[in-house]
Amino acid sequence: MAGSLSPLSDARPDARDPESQIWVRAEAAAPWVMDIVLTPDRAGLWVNKRDPEHVASVEDVTWRHTDGIRYQLPEIVLLFKAALARPKDVRDLQMSWTRMTETSRGWLREQVARLYPEHAWTPLMETFESAEAIAPATRRA
Repeated sequence: MAGSLSPLSDARPDARDPESQIWVRAEAAAPWVMDIVLTPDRAGLWVNKRDPEHVASVEDVTWRHTDGIRYQLPEIVLLFKAALARPKDVRDLQMSWTRMTETSRGWLREQVARLYPEHAWTPLMETFESAEAIAPATRRA
């Protein structure tokens, strides 16, 4: 059921909805330490929940840290965050922008414009680009 929490247990080891989230904590009174978003697949490929036509290999939408853990690419995460565009999402966009490659930023701009016409982030990203042109910053490789 949307908006409700139900514990996973030996009796119910699977999430109710394959497109839901799993929140993790040590025990019932402990703080949440992790939020795992479940994502559907199509023939073993990742499917974007915001745009079901966007299908890719897991390797194409994630990066692997030196400790071996995979993380979703910032531009993919930000596209999800654009749907709500809460203040914390705007901060994440702002903090991530100069760390993303030009290709990643271009992809995010195109997808936000396509999925969310007239989105508040469109002029914001243009402002970031203008600022970047004046004072280039170091980006990840």
